[in-house]
Amino acid sequence: MSHLPPPLHVLAVRTSKTILVLFVALFCLVVGCNNVVDYGSNYTFVQHVMTMDTTFPDNRLKDRGISSPLMHQIAYGLIIAGELTAGL
Repeated sequence: MSHLPPPLHVLAVRTSKTILVLFVALFCLVVGCNNVVDYGSNYTFVQHVMTMDTTFPDNRLKDRGISSPLMHQIAYGLIIAGELTAGL
């Protein structure tokens, strides 16, 4: 049994997958670093999502909103940690 190199199309697919993973990781690192450098811009978004203060006034699900600033900070920190970890 000879050890022939894989066909060219197999190498192309393998290389494409590797490059895709590299760019996704790079994107995660850039987003995580941007969230660290400009903390307030996306923190406001996370705060509004968690408090659910931009939903319709008669929305019954609004009661489950989280209004604790400490929980907002923890959630945003976990989001940033997840982005940076995904980039590694």
